[in-house]
Amino acid sequence: MERDDEKKEPGLSPSRDAEDPYRALFENNPQPMWVYAVDTHAFLDVNDAAIKHYGYTREEFLRMTILDIRPAEYIPALLKVTERRSRGLNHAGPWRHRKKDGSLIQVEIASHSIDLAGRPARLVLVTDITERQIVEEALRVAEQRAITEYERLLDRLESLSQTFGTARGLHAIFHALREFAMASTPCIGIFISLHDPHNNERTAVYAWSAGEEVDWTTLPPLPITDSPHSRAVATGQIVIEDDYLTAVTNQPTVDVGFDTDVRRPRSSLAVPMNFMGRTLGAVEVQSAEVAAFKPEHVTAMRMAANLAAVAIENVGLLERELERADQEAESDKMRSIGQLAAGVAHDFNNSLAAILGRTQLLLRAVTIEKQRRDLEVIETAALDAAETVRRIQTFARRAPGEHIPGVSIGRLINDAIQLTRTRWEDDARAQGLHYTINFVSTCEGGDEIAANPSEIREVIVNLIFNALDAMPSGGSINFRVSRDAGFIVVEVGDTGEGIPAALCERIFEPFFTTKGPQGSGLGLAVSYGIIQRLAGTIDVRSQVGHGATFIIRFPQTQDAGPLIPAAHSAGLPPRRVLVVEDEETVREVLGEILTELGQHVTMVAGAGEALQALNDNGQFDVMITDLAMPGMDGLTLAAEVRRRAPGTLIVLATGYGQSIPGGTPPPSLIDASIDKPFQISDLEAKLFELYAAGPSR
Repeated sequence: MERDDEKKEPGLSPSRDAEDPYRALFENNPQPMWVYAVDTHAFLDVNDAAIKHYGYTREEFLRMTILDIRPAEYIPALLKVTERRSRGLNHAGPWRHRKKDGSLIQVEIASHSIDLAGRPARLVLVTDITERQIVEEALRVAEQRAITEYERLLDRLESLSQTFGTARGLHAIFHALREFAMASTPCIGIFISLHDPHNNERTAVYAWSAGEEVDWTTLPPLPITDSPHSRAVATGQIVIEDDYLTAVTNQPTVDVGFDTDVRRPRSSLAVPMNFMGRTLGAVEVQSAEVAAFKPEHVTAMRMAANLAAVAIENVGLLERELERADQEAESDKMRSIGQLAAGVAHDFNNSLAAILGRTQLLLRAVTIEKQRRDLEVIETAALDAAETVRRIQTFARRAPGEHIPGVSIGRLINDAIQLTRTRWEDDARAQGLHYTINFVSTCEGGDEIAANPSEIREVIVNLIFNALDAMPSGGSINFRVSRDAGFIVVEVGDTGEGIPAALCERIFEPFFTTKGPQGSGLGLAVSYGIIQRLAGTIDVRSQVGHGATFIIRFPQTQDAGPLIPAAHSAGLPPRRVLVVEDEETVREVLGEILTELGQHVTMVAGAGEALQALNDNGQFDVMITDLAMPGMDGLTLAAEVRRRAPGTLIVLATGYGQSIPGGTPPPSLIDASIDKPFQISDLEAKLFELYAAGPSR
């Protein structure tokens, strides 16, 4: 913006010649711009956008310097920047500016040196990033909150499945279901009934409200009506009533409440207990608020109800089989427990497939390093959650002789530190607290142990959280890794209040906690079990007032783990792919992944739509189908597609893992299968393998 032909005195506003095209670009730019003198920092000119955005008139600006729009504490830093600024293009920020009304904004600055009527000056372009920073922070907080809620729900479901797996009677199941509902929903009452299909009526088996259980043996049989509970039993579908009182008007009901004038139910969530295609009954949770039940409550109760259905069936099996032989009953029980775990895996793996898939898609697109680190933390948490689901399926039982590859304990400690950074750094800073985590390793020849990475991360995360709880005013956590006689030794010390000797003997007991209602008493107990399964030990050394140190010893292994195959550099050849998935979030993310991999994707929500798409669009090269869908399931659909289009490659995507109902499908029906949640690289590798083999025969 040089104007050498103008004869203006230094420090005066430059020409406002309307015919100057550069002047028009300056004046009409929608972003705030100004010119200031290098020697005095005085404003020499401002455009209309700056006047509008900052609230000062042009005359007010021209009586000011760039120091006048900054808070006093930022001026020394600004002067240092302007003193060493080069003559070229410079970017700086974020800076804090003050508007005329006194409000503060965050801005980024781009500036370039110019000569204005022979006077050294800088042309400045301002970008207001205040709203962007607010949105980014809100997104980060929301993502962290969602991860935390999923982890808490997973913990409750794991505990619930353990209780159900050992239940010997229905009352224990219903009591555990009530406790879960109270912890997971705005519950003031719960009513459970079992369905008698022969007489088409419901039998009340459990009722609780206002802190008291009802003697359900006095309740009469209930007919199937149009009430929310009845509809859940009759249809096998979830029924939400936001206005419960209106919904049950003129319907036969059982009053299970006390003090009904004060805590009358205003909304309800009725969830069927489905088992192997049958609806055994329903669980109805009631709230004192209108429209109280949200999607997260529905998800939690659906999983719990399906677990309860398997547990109820298991109790029935036990009662029948105990009449014959204890050994046979135990065998049937374990089969039911496997089905119970498969139900949890299916529901939760669908949710994790959406989270993991969406995160990995974002990782492919995002280039900003901090955002990538945040996404990698989410990815690690999702993969660990998937591993926890697999542990629910097997109840952490490992087959004798199963090979476990080696993994670096140092890498897992660093992973855990990053996973917990939000709590010990961001959340602590917001509360005026300061924590530090230090890590020292003296291992010079490798620190591999034979372990499942997600289990060890869970142990380390538990120890970090315990240390933070022991240091409510801030402090330090110190990790030290060393080798000792064939063992890898991990020491985790804190500078907290220490643990009394009497409590040191009990801290690894299940449900023992010193944290009051906030503690579950399961963290150290779960960690103890994991370490014992790995033939390791964990001990605690503490002195009141001088912190505590947990000492873990793992057998060392020289196995560095499996090699990761190289990525396919050429990319997948394009094919026509039909995606059949009834869960919308999973369907959408799978479609986006396949599109990202260069495939031509058609997405449908069920078997009927899939067959219609086959009729309308001709043959597809590949069909990826879910297993458990309403109506026609994935295997039945596969058989029909095999009959109509025998050359179509068929991939079964399932959240059941190795516990597929009915057993593993034959190779003649399914060309390949992939477990949810899948990683993009795994899906790509599976498709490469199929495409290389050619069309199905």
